[in-house]
Amino acid sequence: MDSVWFNLFLVVGFGVALLFGWFAVKIFLSYQHTKQKLADSQFWQEGEASILAAEVERIVRRDEDSRTVTFLPRVSYTYAVEGQEFHGEQIGFGKFEFSAAKKANAIVENHPVGENVQVFYNPLDPQEAVLERTIYRSSSYLVSGVILILVMLVMIGMLIFWWLK
Repeated sequence: MDSVWFNLFLVVGFGVALLFGWFAVKIFLSYQHTKQKLADSQFWQEGEASILAAEVERIVRRDEDSRTVTFLPRVSYTYAVEGQEFHGEQIGFGKFEFSAAKKANAIVENHPVGENVQVFYNPLDPQEAVLERTIYRSSSYLVSGVILILVMLVMIGMLIFWWLK
């Protein structure tokens, strides 16, 4: 009877470990996609955008025993391509939520309402545009992926140790 439960434990354990690995792969693929978008944007057309709104949104998340506050810079702008007007909200590439309001405020302050700023738009799809050719918080992708891979490897190592014992 013990071996049935032990085998079930091993199978479930390996499944959970592989799930961590799957999440790590998804994170790395997302990072690669973001890097590719940044590389592609180097060939996008430049234009002029007018800032319509710029603010920092305070996001509060609560669960049973904790509360997390993050800050999200939001910038809204319009720009024209061949006489057609477009509306954009993407500042750059990557994750834009910050744990410190100072970082979000710095981004918003670089884009004051009413100002004309440079915009980069995809000539194949002019609705796709950014104000900055940069990846924000790229290290968070990599750190998260590495941590998940390490957790997966430790779990698999422990499961193999228990299985061989």
